[in-house]
Amino acid sequence: MIKEWGVKKFIIAYDMDSLQRNDDSIKSAKKQQSLFETLKEFAAQVLQLGIDVYLWTWNLNDGKGLDDLLLANKLPFEVNLRTGERELVDLNALQRM
Repeated sequence: MIKEWGVKKFIIAYDMDSLQRNDDSIKSAKKQQSLFETLKEFAAQVLQLGIDVYLWTWNLNDGKGLDDLLLANKLPFEVNLRTGERELVDLNALQRM
């Protein structure tokens, strides 16, 4: 469907507590690794469609979710999963899309 809709930029912005943990339990580490592997597989499938895929990430101490981060007047970093380039999200560029 995303190809049919003409999507050119696909952004993944999971809550950081899903990808980063403050505890060192084995159960948390396994869950985190499993989610990361699922995200990689999902992103690879979207990339195969010729769509650019980006991961928005931030420090867990700045907020659990994207909403928390924005309420703290901070922005996420955007990682281009095709090139590995990383930069701070530019809200003005998003508004022009």
